[in-house]
Amino acid sequence: MGKITLKLVLELLFIFIGSSVAFNYSKVMGNIFIIGYFASKLFVKRYLIYTMIANKYFKKDNLNKTISYYDKAINIKSCKARVIINYAYILLRDSNVYKANEVISLIDERKLPLELNDEMNYNMVTSLIEWKNGNLDTCINILKSTYEKYKNTTLYESLGYLLVVSGDYEEALSFNLEAIKYDENNNIIMDNLGETYYYLGQYDKALDIYKILFTKNVTFPEAYYYYGLVLKNTGDSKKALEMFKKSLSLKESFLSNLKNESIEKEIELLK
Repeated sequence: MGKITLKLVLELLFIFIGSSVAFNYSKVMGNIFIIGYFASKLFVKRYLIYTMIANKYFKKDNLNKTISYYDKAINIKSCKARVIINYAYILLRDSNVYKANEVISLIDERKLPLELNDEMNYNMVTSLIEWKNGNLDTCINILKSTYEKYKNTTLYESLGYLLVVSGDYEEALSFNLEAIKYDENNNIIMDNLGETYYYLGQYDKALDIYKILFTKNVTFPEAYYYYGLVLKNTGDSKKALEMFKKSLSLKESFLSNLKNESIEKEIELLK
């Protein structure tokens, strides 16, 4: 019997015995026992209510409210590790590296257990914090260690991209070819491979990838920027300029090395 199942059985047994004893004494005592029990459970798990409200605001792009309710959630000692990890990632996406690091540190401080995919997500967020603190090698090493235990699309996306950022294009090529076999239709994995081909000077292979990505109307700027670079290097400056302009129209991400200044520079060069 698993730990979760055993915990549930013991909890139901406690409710049954406690309510039976209380009801045998009086109906009022029975009702008080049941109401008191569920009220105490609700109080302990009230972090879930704050988390749901925070996620509602996050979907509406109201970051201030999102942060406000996540702060309420993580200040409750019974808050689960997965909530803390999600909040740290949201902060990281918003470029608040310092607070993201403070939040993720609560897991070690409180000695919280990591359930299900928590360990993988914890490692991924921790690695990204290391990257943004200037420790790219540490970041990649954390992801490589995680990769030995877990293999999924998100990990292939992140490690594949950061190997390109590291400048080790041969290792990036080997890994991203493996990634594309794992999930051949994933747009980010395709872009990682396209970037790798670009840096290796294999423009024909990169062009094949970006032609497909272009038909998918992807919404991240890297795909159009690198498509533009490939087109520029293969002599199609007019179409390259169109790709750079398209790239600039999309939202810049803190979790990317591509900044608007780089795109603007390419546009100026082709005007």
